Amino acid sequence: MIPAERGDTAIYRPEGDGYHLEREVLAWGDDGGPLVLSETDGRGLVPAASYPGLTHIERRSPFVTFLNSDGWRCDDRPVVVWGIRANGAVEPGTPHPHGGIRFTPGMTGSLSHPLDCKK
Repeated sequence: MIPAERGDTAIYRPEGDGYHLEREVLAWGDDGGPLVLSETDGRGLVPAASYPGLTHIERRSPFVTFLNSDGWRCDDRPVVVWGIRANGAVEPGTPHPHGGIRFTPGMTGSLSHPLDCKK
C-alpha cells in the first residue's frame, strides 16, 4: 500500500443525473488500484471500484474553507455553501437528493441571487 497524494479523488456518477459524488483516495493498493475509506464501518480501506458508478480518478486541489452561500441558487437549486479550493477555485455546494452536499466544478450552471429576482 502506498499513501495517496492529497487531492487524489475518486469520481462517481451513480445516478446519471449529471452530477457526481467524490471520495478521497487515501492510498493505492498493491495492484495499483485506488483505495477509499469504507462507508460500512469507516475503519478500513476498500477498493474505490467497490462502490457503484466509479468513472475516473482526478487530482483535485483540496477544499481549504467554506463560505455561507447567502441565498445564491445554481440551476434553481439552493446553494448551501461555497467551497474554496487551495488553488483558488470556487464551487457551489447544493443539497444532494440522497443526503450530503454535492459540489459542481466549473460552475457551468446558471447562478442567481434572490436580490436579482426582486427586480
